[in-house]
Amino acid sequence: REQLIDTAVDEVVSTLSQPLTPGAARRGRWALSALHGLRYSLCAVEFQECYQSEAEAADKLLTFCSVAEEMLARLNVRTPNGHSNICTALLVPEALEQVVQELLHMAQPPPAPPTEELFQFPLFFPKEFSPASLCDPETLPLRALTNGDFAFGPGWVDYRGVRVPHMSMETILKRIRRKNVQLSRWVVNLGAADGRCGRGTEVLDPANCLVEEQNFHGLLIEGNESLALATHARLGDDRLNDVLVRAAAITPSTVADLVLGQLPVNEVDLLKIDVDSIPHDALLVALLFSGLRAKVLHTEIGPWFPPPAQYWRDYGLSEPLVYTPRPEIIGLNPSLSRVDEVVKPFGYELLQVELYDAIWIRKDYLDAFPGSDHDLYAKWLVGAFCNPGFLRFGENFRFGRYDYRAWANPEVPWEERGEAMRSLLQRAQGPSGWHLKLEEK
Repeated sequence: REQLIDTAVDEVVSTLSQPLTPGAARRGRWALSALHGLRYSLCAVEFQECYQSEAEAADKLLTFCSVAEEMLARLNVRTPNGHSNICTALLVPEALEQVVQELLHMAQPPPAPPTEELFQFPLFFPKEFSPASLCDPETLPLRALTNGDFAFGPGWVDYRGVRVPHMSMETILKRIRRKNVQLSRWVVNLGAADGRCGRGTEVLDPANCLVEEQNFHGLLIEGNESLALATHARLGDDRLNDVLVRAAAITPSTVADLVLGQLPVNEVDLLKIDVDSIPHDALLVALLFSGLRAKVLHTEIGPWFPPPAQYWRDYGLSEPLVYTPRPEIIGLNPSLSRVDEVVKPFGYELLQVELYDAIWIRKDYLDAFPGSDHDLYAKWLVGAFCNPGFLRFGENFRFGRYDYRAWANPEVPWEERGEAMRSLLQRAQGPSGWHLKLEEK
């Protein structure tokens, strides 16, 4: 066992001596610390009789094991099946070898993509397709974000193969956890569809991914009964984590009782909303006001409206409870500024925008995300408007062939742009049932 660890240490040290990306070097250092923790743990076991008491020997062993456990958690290396912790696993040669091999795998740097692939796709769509060259990388408020910064790992590539400036949900929760915040390992998913994670596709669902890939517990609610059955078949049986699948249509007046009545905890790690039929801002207010506390909020937004424009719709009892295709040009989703105004009183701050999704975190965790202090407009510009996928909104995304880019044109007075928004809404939605609040920009 000692030779196994010594050989692994030499291999990791050799890897660390090579030029590495910051991420690869960090993983290598964590793997090396884990191996040293395992080595000292073995020594504590082998020489326990040299300590003055059994209690002192046990204390030393637990100290070294805890170091190894922490590094393994950072690298997402799990304790082998049949073992509750690494202290018991290291006494079994096969289990220890499994852990060491996984550490070596995590310490290996990813292969660098060919140089010609790094800039195959622009991170922001060409400036000539944006009014007043808003998406010129030289003038963007987050212009440090370039393809080269996100060249490694599938987590930085979306379904079109475009490298994106978004942190994955796993990365966000890991950063929060490293602030000594205890995760409940519970997620709530309103709109679980068929339960697929969908990583690398257009239907990526971060809540389903946490349940399927990270064994988080989940309350998964889907209004379409056939999709709910598919979710239950995929995630509901034969799993060690608790997965509650419910086929239910939700409304702002029923969602709190439905969710809080099913959950064993009010503190969840993620609340994700994508229901297509009910205004998301109204669902958020109902849940947060009733006491649900999520570390992270993930919801769809209407990305066409540049901050600080606030757009939202009323919900009426006659509204359909499940999604049905509508001939409307504008969808049901509220604007980014509207959702931000709704969640701010509950202590949330916008972290990032992901095309037509946005993520808020509790403001207590902001210091875990250096560089996140840009304003709402900057995050919208980089994450939505200047995202290459935004080109689809004006053509074939579901909302007609209207060119929303005109609403962001800084060369047009804000009042005039507001009137353009209002005019389209009146044609698309009728004279009532919606709101547009235009603060001075």
